[in-house]
This record gives sequence, C-alpha cells and structure tokens, in this order.
Amino acid sequence: MKKLFAVAALALMAGWILRAQISSVSYSVIPSTGLAIACPAPTIGSTIYCQAADKFQVSANGTPYVTIWPAAPIVTGVTSISVNGGTAQTGPVVLTIPTKATSTSTTTTLTNIQ
Repeated sequence: MKKLFAVAALALMAGWILRAQISSVSYSVIPSTGLAIACPAPTIGSTIYCQAADKFQVSANGTPYVTIWPAAPIVTGVTSISVNGGTAQTGPVVLTIPTKATSTSTTTTLTNIQ
C-alpha cells in the first residue's frame, strides 16, 4: 500500500511539474499597416508571437518582446576618420584627393658624429 501511495504521489508531482513548464502559445497578426506597438502585452505563462508591418517579435513566458525581424543593422567598414589628430568625422565622410598630391617631410641634420 505504501508503494502504491508513493507511486501515485510521484505521478501527481510529475504532472504538476510538467504542467508548470508548459505555456500557452498565441500568434497575433497586426493588419498590414499596423505597427508592433499594437501587439498584446506580454503575460506570464504565455508565449506570444506578434507579426506587424514594421517587425516580427516574440515574448516567451511574459518576458519583454525580442525583435526577430528586421535584424539589427550591422555596421561595417569605416565609421569615422581623423586626419593629423584633427576632429574625427563620423557619418558620410568626404575625402578629396588633389590631382597632384604633395608630400612634406622633416629633415634632420646630424653634426659631430664620430
């Protein structure tokens, strides 16, 4: 009898634990011109997928929404430039190269070398 009670108690606990791990899932589609701000508020115990005109996002078990699409922009290449210690230019950088480039250099004269 004790074994039967222990097995029944174990089965009930396993069912309760598994139930706690399952969340309801909903999928919201906002009209084609609607923005993601119209997505339903995240709620604990539910996973929400929300597709809007500006982005697709998901909230898992009441967490804040995470944007799936569009991906965050990836910045590549040169993002700023500074010439001869001048102020750094950011954004679109214009570089003008004269048709005849000139070069300057410093000359050092050494005397009394033995």
